[in-house]
Amino acid sequence: MVASRWSLARPLRRRQRRCSRSVFSRSRSRDRRSSKGLGLLLFGREDVIRTAVPVHEVAFQRLSGSQVKVNDFFRWPLLRVMDELEARHRAHNQEQELLVGMIRVGVPDYPFSAYREGVANARIHRDYAPLGAIHVQWHDDRLQISSPGGFPEGVRLDNLLVTDPRPRNPCSPTPSSGPGSSNGRRGESTRSSTRSFAAVARRRRTSAALRRA
Repeated sequence: MVASRWSLARPLRRRQRRCSRSVFSRSRSRDRRSSKGLGLLLFGREDVIRTAVPVHEVAFQRLSGSQVKVNDFFRWPLLRVMDELEARHRAHNQEQELLVGMIRVGVPDYPFSAYREGVANARIHRDYAPLGAIHVQWHDDRLQISSPGGFPEGVRLDNLLVTDPRPRNPCSPTPSSGPGSSNGRRGESTRSSTRSFAAVARRRRTSAALRRA
């Protein structure tokens, strides 16, 4: 049993060693600093995070035209922020019921899997060097998720969808796969959800056209 625990811990330790470029690690000999920084972001108290990581901030905004209906900023630990953003999705996401043949299909404005992946990508790939917050902006006609910093090294606009995953902060955990993991399927949930609901929308337009004819 002890041997199996060590074998499971080795990949995680190797990933922690590769965190020299993350926000808290200044050299390859300071992996402990990176681990402490990750633990602080995940589980730390809000007052400590404000002092130690002043650039850590996440904003949720509900916008309707020029009106700002919700404008909340959080400096909470990442796990608490993720729970809060998921709750905001449930509160603001509306669903329309479409009739496809004899079956009624509920189509949400934004599928939860796509929303969750967008928020996770913004968190994992954010640059902690410049000031700025991760913004989740919910408009009447679109959803915008942005984070400080440009593309990670090796990622460009022309190879964005085909290049291997290159997280800016390798030690930052994904919500479902554990610390430092990357399953190599960046954007797949978003694209598959978009394709599925686009197909439903096409069927709806075809049915409406046939009824008019």
